[in-house]
Order: sequence, then structure tokens, then C-alpha cells
Amino acid sequence: MSRFTKEFRVIPKAAWVVAWFAYLCLTVPVFFFVAPTDPEIGKWPRWGQALCVYGMFLFVVAWVALIGYVYGDAKRRQMRYVM
Repeated sequence: MSRFTKEFRVIPKAAWVVAWFAYLCLTVPVFFFVAPTDPEIGKWPRWGQALCVYGMFLFVVAWVALIGYVYGDAKRRQMRYVM
């Protein structure tokens, strides 16, 4: 097991659940209701809309996972983990 894989285990499971729940709650309505009606993105092919919307919200997953990592790492090092 690499060090990179071990560091992923620092992120609490609750952070992963929140991240993927937010991802689904944001991407599905945007892809099916907002993107087709947008004057600019509505002209794109459907695969381009999907790539843009689903790729864009992967940053939300990364952001929530990063917050979870900072929380888990601070807890692991016995530092203050709540601001």
C-alpha cells in the first residue's frame, strides 16, 4: 500500500458521503434542467454539456474531501481540529 493510499484513509467517511451527495444534488438538476435552457451551453452537443457539468462539479467533491482531510489529519496529529 502506498503512502498516497494511506492518506486517503485519513478522510472521514462522512466527508466522502457529503461530497458525493452534494455532487449528485448539484449535477443532476444542472444537467437536466439548466444546461439545455442556457442560451450558450444549450448549443453545445449533449456530451459536451455532460462533460462540462459533471467535470465542473468534481471540484466540489475535491473541495469537500480536502476539508475532510484537514479535519482528519489535525485529529490524527492531536491538534485542534475545530475552529
